[in-house]
Amino acid sequence: MFKKFSTFMLILMLTFSPVAPLTANAQEADNTDAAEDQVNETKEQANDEEASSKTEEDEEASSETKEGEEADANETDESDAAESDLNTPNADEPAEDGKKAKADPSEEKDPAENEKEEAVDEEEDEEEAEEATEDEEEEEEDLNLTDVFGTASGDISYDFNKGHYVLDLRAGITNFHTTQEIKNKWVAFTLPNGVDVAEELPSGVVRIGIAGKTGLAVKVPDVKSSGSEHVDKQIALTGVENDNDPHLNMYLLNVDVNAGNYEEIGQLRGQREIDFSVMEENPKIDLHGSITGSTTYDEGKKYHFLDVKVQAENQTNDSVNDLYVAFELPEDVEVVNDENMPANVEILNTGDGARSVALKLPNLEQGKEGELTYRIPVVGVSDAIVTSETISVFKILDAGYNEVGQFDGHIKVDFSDMDIAWHFDANAQIIPDYPGITGNQMGFNFNYEVKNLDVADVEQVKMEFIVPNGIKILKPDYNGGSRVEVDWKGNVATLTFGDLNGASGYQGYFTAVGETSKSIEQLKAMEVKVTLYRDGEEIVETINVPFEVGKYADIGLPKDPNPDPNPDPNPNPDPDPDPDPDQDPKDPKDPKDPKTPKTPGEEDDTTDPGTGGNNNNNDNGSGGVKVTVEDGDDSSNGDGAGKTTDKQDGTGLSLPNTATTMYTILLIGALTLIAGASLMVLRKRKVME
Repeated sequence: MFKKFSTFMLILMLTFSPVAPLTANAQEADNTDAAEDQVNETKEQANDEEASSKTEEDEEASSETKEGEEADANETDESDAAESDLNTPNADEPAEDGKKAKADPSEEKDPAENEKEEAVDEEEDEEEAEEATEDEEEEEEDLNLTDVFGTASGDISYDFNKGHYVLDLRAGITNFHTTQEIKNKWVAFTLPNGVDVAEELPSGVVRIGIAGKTGLAVKVPDVKSSGSEHVDKQIALTGVENDNDPHLNMYLLNVDVNAGNYEEIGQLRGQREIDFSVMEENPKIDLHGSITGSTTYDEGKKYHFLDVKVQAENQTNDSVNDLYVAFELPEDVEVVNDENMPANVEILNTGDGARSVALKLPNLEQGKEGELTYRIPVVGVSDAIVTSETISVFKILDAGYNEVGQFDGHIKVDFSDMDIAWHFDANAQIIPDYPGITGNQMGFNFNYEVKNLDVADVEQVKMEFIVPNGIKILKPDYNGGSRVEVDWKGNVATLTFGDLNGASGYQGYFTAVGETSKSIEQLKAMEVKVTLYRDGEEIVETINVPFEVGKYADIGLPKDPNPDPNPDPNPNPDPDPDPDPDQDPKDPKDPKDPKTPKTPGEEDDTTDPGTGGNNNNNDNGSGGVKVTVEDGDDSSNGDGAGKTTDKQDGTGLSLPNTATTMYTILLIGALTLIAGASLMVLRKRKVME
């Protein structure tokens, strides 16, 4: 009976115990099933024991004791399970309640076990962080872009001082989603074909390739749910829109600037709103002005000068700084780049062989006007008049130029006065003090200047000097020009220069000894006929050059190595010396006088603007001066006075045999003086005795 009562009480306790609902709410489904199975087993056991109680009455006392112990054990196990369920937070209750009920395991474990558990906890925390990152990436990949709008808008204006357009860009993202946030993202759009970036992009903007076109990606701040973020940037642009298939869509990107790559997340709602059609190939600048000029010939410089005036008025909304205007240079005109070239003048190769002269504008504040003048050396033969009603504007760079636009203005540059094809001059001099002359001999000096003032090359250039009758040229003596042949035939000297490049030439001189019975006054009334030829026998110009009286020291030849110790202070006096009015009386060799002979071998230093150097292509292959003597050149005048020998003094001049006559006379005079003095001394002694 006691056994039955104990079993019945156990069943009631298990059925109505308050731990049961807590356990049922806290445990998973498998624990609940295990508890139900345990109750069922207990019921079945009780039924079995009740059925077999009649056959086991003799063992009732011991059985009851055993069943009581088993019941106590089961009760203890159920009590432990209930306590474990309390320490586990309920799914419907805050986790903090469970933590308050949970015992601290460190109170029951040694320090080594605690450290091990802490290491495990750290690993679990790292795994949880990685899982959170993965979850965030999955969340970004799963961004709902149907409620996200991208914007790219702004006006384009022209900066003529820099020579490019400027886009005032506003780019951003508007997020209409109520829960998701957009973090660390870039918004992107395309540029139309024909338009490109002109300068370095600002921070937070990168160039990309997207949708088969060049595009720009702009970093946008994090956008919260139901929020919007924008940034403003200035982008330098160049080119002209040429796109028959525009792409206006906006994109959301992940950009790795350091790695230089990006990932396209998807398209956004909204379109690019930028009008690129305002970009022009030759933008109009709100300036007004003119370029006018004409040429004059300078005899001293042996080329023309182009005098140009530049006027401008600034009606823009900005200042004008470091800009150039330009006009076209005719094909038959070259600018001479020498010491007379003014500053702020540039020659631009504008393509297809065309060239332009660029002149710096005055720096002008808004609403101001000003002008500048330039004097530019030029060579060539031209009748061109350059005109235009549009003036191009340029920005000069270190390695080239940019055409930044144009404005309405007037150009008229007149080259029609450039009608002088040659600079040709010659001079003939009588040299009475020429070394070694005697009797009716006279020294003569001839100098010349020839320059091709055209830009085209000229072939077979030569010059002819015809000495008038009344003078018999005995021998040529010295040639002061290099790479020039001098060929004497009687009284005719022919100088061969060969080919002359455009804007190149020669200057030099040569000397000779002649015999004449005429006085200096009569010689001064005579003229030398000088003719310039080109292309073989085509006469360019003929001039008649009168004789002038010169001095040997002014020619530029080396000094006489054996001068006369008692020279005649006024040999062959000239009642009318007719000095050169341009010559400095203090300087017998005036470098400003174009007729002043140069030193031996000196050439015209005029450079070819196309080659930048002297004309070195006219060497006749002789390696120096070649003098040919033919009819009319006697090695002696009959008395041996003009005879030359092969002895050289290192200067290229031959020494005359008459150079020792004066020393002989002086020696005889000295001996005579000594003899006379001795005779006088002897006579005085005899008288005294």
